[in-house]
Amino acid sequence: MPFTIDFLDDGRVLEWEATNDGATATERDDCTPRFYLTARDPDTDIDLTPLRARYERHPDVVATESVSRRPEFRRDDESALAVDVAVRDLLPAQRHEKIFEAYADLDDGEGFTLVNDHDPKPLYHQFDAEGGPEFRWEYRKRDPGEFRVLIGKAETDDDDPTVSEDPNAPF
Repeated sequence: MPFTIDFLDDGRVLEWEATNDGATATERDDCTPRFYLTARDPDTDIDLTPLRARYERHPDVVATESVSRRPEFRRDDESALAVDVAVRDLLPAQRHEKIFEAYADLDDGEGFTLVNDHDPKPLYHQFDAEGGPEFRWEYRKRDPGEFRVLIGKAETDDDDPTVSEDPNAPF
């Protein structure tokens, strides 16, 4: 079982496994990143069908799947939409572009979780500069080899068009 996966700048993917002598890396040519969409509030019943239809039309999405998953340690399983994206042959800057395209497709109050093997700080700084005032970023997990970040857009109220300037504020 791999303990970490490296996405190299040249597009290669290395999967690392522990051995008795240390660790070995295996180059993978079948790696497909996956992100998950769920309701921010676990008590909210959300219909993921419209999002699924939208992502299935996207040219870089290779598959979608309705799944049940536990998004955090202290939460129970929840309905989620799993989205598999073809980015293996893309350079990091192009990967960022695909993430920005997914962000652009979000409506106010929606978000997605990015799962990465390293802290995506450069992506945060790019979003901070280009994401607009509705941009929200919330770390959900910061462990060596696994980072989960909720990226989304603040929900705006028609009566109050302002949003919090705190990028870690709830949507």
